[in-house]
Amino acid sequence: MTERSELERTFRRAVRKVGRERVAEHLSRLASEGDDSVLTIIANEGVHPLPEQYHRGQVFVASQGSMDFSSSTSIRREYEKVLRRTAKKLQEQPWRTVYIVPFGPSTLSMQLKLLVYRICGIESIDLAHLGQNVRVDIKLDLRKIANAASRPKRVNRG
Repeated sequence: MTERSELERTFRRAVRKVGRERVAEHLSRLASEGDDSVLTIIANEGVHPLPEQYHRGQVFVASQGSMDFSSSTSIRREYEKVLRRTAKKLQEQPWRTVYIVPFGPSTLSMQLKLLVYRICGIESIDLAHLGQNVRVDIKLDLRKIANAASRPKRVNRG
């Protein structure tokens, strides 16, 4: 049996057993191991544990623990501090892939996602927690979605 056919057989068996999405996720993770152009941003570390398998490429912790949410001014100050640190990290080198782990305030994760796009010009991949320690990568092509939404509908005037 050739190496290629053995690999294909193993791949098909894995897809049957756990599904195409999980196999693709694991292959993506394997491909990014040791890759210096991959960054994982943990929005807020300290409350939820993140299994080691989701520490892909370099890991950057944007914030830790509690934040001052006593007023809109204090939130803005906290976010600006976190976003400045993250911007410096994003500007260190060109990143091919950026994962965002949206722990903590959802609005902070939203700002981090936008910052990745503004600085790197790429869509981040978001890690979603489905419960019972199951996580999946959410990768959306927002440009494709936006373009599809702006196309005029064709009317059949048959």
